[in-house]
Amino acid sequence: GYALQGGPWEDRPNLQRHKASSGSDRQQAGEGQDPGQETLEIMRDRHFGPTPTANIRQIQTVEERDTLKFELSEVKDAINSMKPNKAPGPDKITANMLQHAIDIVAEPLLKLF
Repeated sequence: GYALQGGPWEDRPNLQRHKASSGSDRQQAGEGQDPGQETLEIMRDRHFGPTPTANIRQIQTVEERDTLKFELSEVKDAINSMKPNKAPGPDKITANMLQHAIDIVAEPLLKLF
């Protein structure tokens, strides 16, 4: 069966012949399902695919997250690896500014993170 017949989808055969994820044909528009809802389902299936599931083992606990610490050298390496001429973020601090003041800002940044 056709998912949508007539209207703006008439020239889109791939949408007209869209099948439900169970493999059965969708009902024709006007036979029990709102055509707008049908269109949303077609777009969701085509563009987003199935909803991913979370792997609970990959989620860190608060205790695990709090034990992740950086070294001062890692903070300085990160600052030095930034491209100096890129636009600043919303804080208006450029990478060039951080690089010129690295000995002043590295330690406070380490304490923040």
